[in-house]
Amino acid sequence: MVYEFAVDPGSLSSLESIRFLADNIGVQQGRLVAEFPSSWRREVFQALNHLLPAERSRLETQVQRLKPFLIPARRIFDRQQNWLANAEGSAFDETLSATARPSRQIQFALKLLF
Repeated sequence: MVYEFAVDPGSLSSLESIRFLADNIGVQQGRLVAEFPSSWRREVFQALNHLLPAERSRLETQVQRLKPFLIPARRIFDRQQNWLANAEGSAFDETLSATARPSRQIQFALKLLF
């Protein structure tokens, strides 16, 4: 069985977070990431704008590792609400957001690992 994960594009702003996600998703692991909203990839790259060019380039390379494991979400995204509210109301198998409470982030990480 393959599960659909929603990942807040703003939460992928460090090499560790991107690498962790890239290492723990894929068809073999039964986890794919929904492009939610449809501008998900563009928003991930925008989240990297604060970095120095060399570091940003390394992270962009890591983001490219995610591409084969991204699937269209085909869900409505209400720009009047924040990402987490949209994701939680959209029936994903699991969500990860930098604004989620820490226990929720740990729970998500454990689901990726096991």
